[in-house]
Amino acid sequence: METKLNIKYLVAAAICASRENTRYYLNGVLVEMTAAGNRFIATDGRRLVVLFDEDNPGENTTKVLASAIIPLKACAHKIQRETLFNRKSTPKPNEGRLSIDGSLVRITANGMTYEVPAIDGTYPEWRKIVPDTTSGEASTYNGKLLSDFQRINAIFGDKQVCSVSHNGDGASIVHLTYFVKGFGIIMPMKNAQREWALPEWAGPWPKSGKEVAAKHDERAQAEETSK
Repeated sequence: METKLNIKYLVAAAICASRENTRYYLNGVLVEMTAAGNRFIATDGRRLVVLFDEDNPGENTTKVLASAIIPLKACAHKIQRETLFNRKSTPKPNEGRLSIDGSLVRITANGMTYEVPAIDGTYPEWRKIVPDTTSGEASTYNGKLLSDFQRINAIFGDKQVCSVSHNGDGASIVHLTYFVKGFGIIMPMKNAQREWALPEWAGPWPKSGKEVAAKHDERAQAEETSK
């Protein structure tokens, strides 16, 4: 099956793909082709991103017509780099074609064609980790992982920071730019809470309201006793 490909979606999703060889089936971007458009999914187990490039609004989005795990070497191939960053290459520099023919993936853009075998593996059921709601309970997150979602925003031309719907110890939602249909998932850091006390080396610290009130009471009591 062949369909239109917006290079931005493939490059952006690849940011969240795993680089660990032990889980080879995560070393790429899962593409799900539907009648309405293409979904791009990537995860490394700690965060996940889902992007939807809608081509035919109103068509069926649930039935997957074809799918493949595109390896990272294809996502980072010079076709993507030259097409995405060379604005003078074509009238529509981000557009190409994506073909899935059995286990073969073919990407065509900017006058070039690149063929690569799809990753032979079963992609995890990513929908199972997406929460229906979020609790709002505060969590602690890996700052590097959060900054990668900002990189995704930047690819779509938005420099605004991402916001997070906290979900306690569960998977939390990362809200991406309004310029794209998509969302992110981030898992909280475990055992990341650290106790805090004002360090003496950074003092002197201003007295708290309770301390000031206590000193005032002591002074008032001493004055009353001296009368």
